[in-house]
Amino acid sequence: MRVRLLNDEPEIICCPEAYDTLLDSDWHGIFSQPDYGYPLIEGRRKVAVWSREPWNEIDALGTSELPAGRFVSGCTNTSIGPIRVVAICVPWAAAHVSTGRRDRNRWDDHIAYLRGYA
Repeated sequence: MRVRLLNDEPEIICCPEAYDTLLDSDWHGIFSQPDYGYPLIEGRRKVAVWSREPWNEIDALGTSELPAGRFVSGCTNTSIGPIRVVAICVPWAAAHVSTGRRDRNRWDDHIAYLRGYA
């Protein structure tokens, strides 16, 4: 997977449901909060973004209306200049319905996330 990701020599890589150790230490990573309502798996994040350059203005919350663990943003320098990356993982239709917290109806977290993101 790493070879495929790096094949075109990208400056920024965004991966959903990735481990924070996916890329070597010469990449600079920012990650969503670890708790997204399912059992924690060490190093696994719903959203992971890496840059060849360091990040600043990092935000792993977004807003208090967003379900936790599914947002990260930050600014980094690229060959075309500074850029802000906003990376999200919108919950699927059955998030926390029959797995995870099991306290939702279909589409509840999906709709809540999109309302909070808007």
